[in-house]
Amino acid sequence: MSVNAINAADAQQQKKSSMGPAVAAGTVLGAAGVGAGYKWGGKTPSLEEVFAQDADTFEASMKKAEEKDSASAKTLRDEMKAIGEDADVKAKQTAAETKAQEVKDAIEGRTDYENKATLDQAVTDKKTALNEKEVEVPKADGTEGTKKIKYAEAKSEFEAAENGVKNLAADAAEDAKTAAKNKLEAAKANLAQFDAEANALKEAENAVFDAKKVKFEADEATKTLREAATKASDELANARKGVIDKLKDKNTVTEAFGKIKKSLTEGKGKAAAIYGGIALAVGLLAGAMLGGKKEA
Repeated sequence: MSVNAINAADAQQQKKSSMGPAVAAGTVLGAAGVGAGYKWGGKTPSLEEVFAQDADTFEASMKKAEEKDSASAKTLRDEMKAIGEDADVKAKQTAAETKAQEVKDAIEGRTDYENKATLDQAVTDKKTALNEKEVEVPKADGTEGTKKIKYAEAKSEFEAAENGVKNLAADAAEDAKTAAKNKLEAAKANLAQFDAEANALKEAENAVFDAKKVKFEADEATKTLREAATKASDELANARKGVIDKLKDKNTVTEAFGKIKKSLTEGKGKAAAIYGGIALAVGLLAGAMLGGKKEA
């Protein structure tokens, strides 16, 4: 089930929309940031590359590394957390987040984009299609039969089920855990029936955002803001890089990495996105501040 699909109907109203990555990669960092990124596939990454991964890719790497040596994976996890907690990094991240939000707000506030009437109508039509769709699903209370639900109810039931799993006490009985998980899976399946319409809405909303972004970037009046956002993003990435560089001199880190680095090799045909230089900020800004969502 797509997390984007869950949030699609509310994307236009929410401050932290799922279009955050587009802002971070395309506007805040610009071509330089995108070009600074690179990929590795079928080879062992360096220590710097591992710590320069975005949060999701890093965590996926560590889960794979745990199979080889859980203690070493924990060492790298702890260091990754420490990077984010470094005083200079935190200050630079706050500054970058502030500027990125200003850029995002400025883009979303545009009303002079091309094909406005057509693009806006598409959003309205897709939103109507999503909100009015009705599907038949099994009754949630476990009784026989089915019931008809719309997107809003499906989304609400999914969120309630998700919270039910998250809020389970650590010492909860196994049958309670199983029941909560089963309820979540059922709610997820119900919500998935709205994926096509939710994704269509998201695409329509993204088209509006992209059109606004074109106008924003072509406007000479926004140049100062764009440059300030890029500078703040550069400074954040450089601050993180400075901390990462020091890890090469920590024996505990290099030893841990040596024990698990072979397990981090991606198979042929697969490539994990690695962010170097200022492109490092793509994952940070998109995830930490702009609310960018990845597929669940």
